[in-house]
Amino acid sequence: KLNIIDIKDLLNSRLNEITFFHSKKYKSAANNTKASFCITTKNLQNELPKSCKPIIVDNVLVSTSIITSKFYPDSVNDDFDYTVDEISNTKFNDTVKFGKNVLIGQNVSIGANCIIHAGAVIGDNTIIGDDVTVGPNSVIGHYAFYYKKKGERFDRMHTCGRTILEDRVEIGALSTVDRGVTGD
Repeated sequence: KLNIIDIKDLLNSRLNEITFFHSKKYKSAANNTKASFCITTKNLQNELPKSCKPIIVDNVLVSTSIITSKFYPDSVNDDFDYTVDEISNTKFNDTVKFGKNVLIGQNVSIGANCIIHAGAVIGDNTIIGDDVTVGPNSVIGHYAFYYKKKGERFDRMHTCGRTILEDRVEIGALSTVDRGVTGD
């Protein structure tokens, strides 16, 4: 019995993880993926390495969204996020310079010498490095803006990545940096 631990993109997936391959433009990444399984089509399956077992489907992106929802069941949740808290009520109160009305989600990491301006929202599982500035009214770590057309409507696809701002990054005012679709 094999335990699949996560779903990731072709480049970042590893042993005991599942990935997806839906377009020939990702052929090089598919040839070198380290994933144990790959959601793909019959036409693309031969591009995978022998160590990666294909899972043949008709619609790769819809199937990927279904699998992602199993690993990340809350990734397409439109409910207001009641888990955020004012930064002044968090462990960052004394370590981050911040303006008014800054909201922080759960499992957030913020490095040294960071400035977060008024009205910014930092979503769950966001990682912020050292010497980072987040401009006023910016949103960091919201679910990915990722949709698939289904008939006459568009369905939001599931998001499983995090948002990571590395050291010495500045995010301008009114900016949005969403979570990764299939990886960080």
